[in-house]
Amino acid sequence: MTRSLAIAGASEYFDSGAFLADLTRRVAFRTESGIAGRRPDVLAYLEKEMMPTARRLGATARVADNPAAGGGPLLIARRHEGDGLPTVLTYGHADVVLAEPERWRPGLDPWRVTVEQDRWYGRGTADNKGQHTINLAALEQVLRVREGRLGFNLKILVETSEESGSPGLREFCARHGDELAADLLVASDGPRVTAGRPTVFLGTRGSATFTLSVALRERSYHSGNWGGLLRNPATVLASAVACLVNDRGQILVPGAAPSRTGRRRERAGGAVAGGRKPGYPVNAIPGSAHAHCQLRFVPGTDVAGLAEAIRTHLDRHGFGMVTVEHGHVMNASRTDPDHPWVRFALASLERTEGTPPDMLPNLGGSLPNDVFTDGLGLPTIWIPHSYPACAQHAPDEHLLAPLARQALRLMAGLFWDLGDHPGP
Repeated sequence: MTRSLAIAGASEYFDSGAFLADLTRRVAFRTESGIAGRRPDVLAYLEKEMMPTARRLGATARVADNPAAGGGPLLIARRHEGDGLPTVLTYGHADVVLAEPERWRPGLDPWRVTVEQDRWYGRGTADNKGQHTINLAALEQVLRVREGRLGFNLKILVETSEESGSPGLREFCARHGDELAADLLVASDGPRVTAGRPTVFLGTRGSATFTLSVALRERSYHSGNWGGLLRNPATVLASAVACLVNDRGQILVPGAAPSRTGRRRERAGGAVAGGRKPGYPVNAIPGSAHAHCQLRFVPGTDVAGLAEAIRTHLDRHGFGMVTVEHGHVMNASRTDPDHPWVRFALASLERTEGTPPDMLPNLGGSLPNDVFTDGLGLPTIWIPHSYPACAQHAPDEHLLAPLARQALRLMAGLFWDLGDHPGP
């Protein structure tokens, strides 16, 4: 039983076409959490793909309902080898963003994996079906080479509502804290810094949504007759947004930017106005206008006071007519880069490929990492298996084949090393 055999087995799993076959089968499940009525699809993914995989890993698994109204089901699986061994929790999400097949390049189908040289196209290939498939397959290789033993206790959590903001996940983990108790989280999502070099990130930026509204009158008025006489709420709103963030994305609202302790190597993201484009614009001055905004932030940002800070800033700039409605918040979180488990993981990845991985305190995107750090009290180690140009959340999403093969080897090596770890 050697580490190199587990890594070689991971390579063979990829080279034989088994990984492509598993990914193709999983991409075909239409697991869009943003579309009502997809519960049968996400439930089928958990029952037909994740349950058998958990059983092959010697874990007992079950599918549980989400405590949040409208939240998708979750899978929880456990394998216990010994009381004195470290316990590893791994996480993934089965749901995907809207497929939007009409926006994909001709010849591509979001529900079918299409191979074009090193690019494997399909919705979920990068986010997140391809990534959790890699991790689960690497665990199987370690189990095979160790002849039915991992060397650590394993817990698996798969949710189906991450792309909808993970409703109910925090409450679910709080209710099932004993079942999910572990020494660390090892999971994969998001992109590497560069395609050819492994990345480790220790947390995620948070996101806070808010809506700005301007209601000046009950109905619209003809722009030819009233243009220049009536104030346009859309232009008022555009000016209000412009006073929140400048053209370089820098936050102008005191209190909405991170504190010095929260900055480290990141900065807060900008507020972005957006909405559905009208199908048939008309020449009229609208009675009201709305901007749905989002602030991406890092630890140290006073998110609890965000709405009040925006209100004060708008008033100071003469936009008292703009209302501010606070929305959903996903908290920012991170693990200390000097944590022993972090140093352990970095050393393992370097041992496999001979190259030290890039390390980021926080991923630019948002994940429910705070559920694990704050809710379950775990150090979190994220090892992404995609790259910045993967078109995640966009048409033509794809996974890079050489990156996926390398990732399988890296994770097999890491899980092998965790099996040799003396424990917490």
